[in-house]
Amino acid sequence: MAQISTVLHVLSVGVFVIALLYAAISDVRTLEIANWIPVTIILAFLPAAILSGIPGTSIAIHYGTALIIFSGGAILFTKGLAGGGDVKFLAAVCAWWNLEQLGRYLVAVALLGGVLGLIAILASRMDRIRRLVPWLEEGDTMKQPVPYGIAIAGGALIMFDTLPVLPDLFVNLLGE
Repeated sequence: MAQISTVLHVLSVGVFVIALLYAAISDVRTLEIANWIPVTIILAFLPAAILSGIPGTSIAIHYGTALIIFSGGAILFTKGLAGGGDVKFLAAVCAWWNLEQLGRYLVAVALLGGVLGLIAILASRMDRIRRLVPWLEEGDTMKQPVPYGIAIAGGALIMFDTLPVLPDLFVNLLGE
């Protein structure tokens, strides 16, 4: 029975990582993050949390935190300051961190997003790059779209070893 739970634990965390990568690639290609991605991420957290021994009240706090992040993001979305896919994606990913690590994760996302924004502005001024990257637009660089899913996924991958739901297998691999 322990082997089955270990496999399920690794699979749920693996689904999280695959969804992160898929979202980042999708966002770069189309500036969209499909709804199934944050849904998959938020659902995959539950078995990972249960198999990690996280108490039910703490799991509820994780989901509550995601809801708060989503609510704040929805306000930004209504003001035109954030994309809807980015808001849903960020909220779902935030569920995976406890409150102690969440601030560090959000700082990582913000820093990566800032770098990504600068790259987008610089790249939009270079004709050769603009032709290669379909979402770069000619014109006002202050309104340049940025695939922020890269920053959201990148921050999660940078902070991966701080996930409170990591299976022992991953902890052992990352510790070596």
